[in-house]
Amino acid sequence: MFILTEAGNISGYGHLTRCIAINQNLKKRAKIFVHPDNKSNIKNINIYPWRNNIQKVIKLNNLKKFKVALIDSYLVNKKILKTLRDNFKYLIILDDYDRITYDCDLIINPSILGSKFKLNQKIKKAYGSKYIIIRDEIKKLFKRKPRNNLKNLSIIFGKSNHSKNLLYKIISSLNKLELDRINILSGDKQLSSELKKNIKLSNLKIYGWLNANRLSSIFNNSDLVISSGGQTLNELAYLGVPFIAIETGFDQYWNIKGFVKKKITPIHFKATDKNLIKKLVKTVTTLKDQSKRSIMSSNGTKLIDGKGAIRIAKLLEKYS
Repeated sequence: MFILTEAGNISGYGHLTRCIAINQNLKKRAKIFVHPDNKSNIKNINIYPWRNNIQKVIKLNNLKKFKVALIDSYLVNKKILKTLRDNFKYLIILDDYDRITYDCDLIINPSILGSKFKLNQKIKKAYGSKYIIIRDEIKKLFKRKPRNNLKNLSIIFGKSNHSKNLLYKIISSLNKLELDRINILSGDKQLSSELKKNIKLSNLKIYGWLNANRLSSIFNNSDLVISSGGQTLNELAYLGVPFIAIETGFDQYWNIKGFVKKKITPIHFKATDKNLIKKLVKTVTTLKDQSKRSIMSSNGTKLIDGKGAIRIAKLLEKYS
């Protein structure tokens, strides 16, 4: 088996994160090929622009010896998918927002509202919260109940084009709330340097690229996290860390909608909302109430058991 995915400023790092989590649970590790949107800090992974020339990556890496191709990409086109369909016995797709119609053997939709999707009705599917993917690094952490006071807030939007503008706006507004600590998890050395240069606040700690263990530790010590709507939300919910979700990309709609429905987060925020900052400050102020954060935390830990990647790995092994 091999896996094709993507990472960078355009697509973020959630696709790669969940592919790594699945691979951690396969009896025989798969080869992962990452199409880079930009220069990145990805290590120990095959970086290859496979969306530019799929035939070349198949030939150079002798991929025809494998029976199964797993694709986790929101930018792959139908021409590439047809090439994969023609060259491999089984084509399996990870898609949690019903992007296009597929000619494949299985669609894995690791999201709460997977049953609501209308495309690909005739294709075999595996969906729902039991397939939500959590990395091993996250599962090693203890789950804790929210503290009485909201003192430590973290903000993470991944390496997306929305990050910079959103961060400047949010930091400026939240500073008025007199929090003990605000952690900015920029995910990028250059962006963190720029933020450090331009923002001088005594309670602000700005981080660049962090490995999974360090990132997870910061999450677990946060009283509240403001995040974009991708894979990070799944991990926060699993840990019982209360969060506010902001939709920064169209592929995040269903994920956030599901968490709002399950009362794990209160509101579906959108980065394009002109009144976002005003609403955000109001919500953070409301969530200083520990009882509200406790309900969010409890709902999250009840929903996600951390075994999604194991279940997906077992599904994939049936095709191998």
